[in-house]
Amino acid sequence: MMKKTISMEVINSKCAGIDVGSRSHFVAIGQQDDQVCEYGVYAQDLDLLCKWFVRENIESVAMESTRNYW
Repeated sequence: MMKKTISMEVINSKCAGIDVGSRSHFVAIGQQDDQVCEYGVYAQDLDLLCKWFVRENIESVAMESTRNYW
């Protein structure tokens, strides 16, 4: 079975998307497989995430969660 890929027009190349979860966060800085990563929820994980954003010149983030977060 072939994997179907869907591409969307990139509006802001300096923006990342985060799917916020209670056990991990899935983060995308682009549409390629190597531009999507899973990070943990602890401080050291978020520190690595921030360092990735800095290396990739990410300036803004859109977040989505499946539950209420205050």
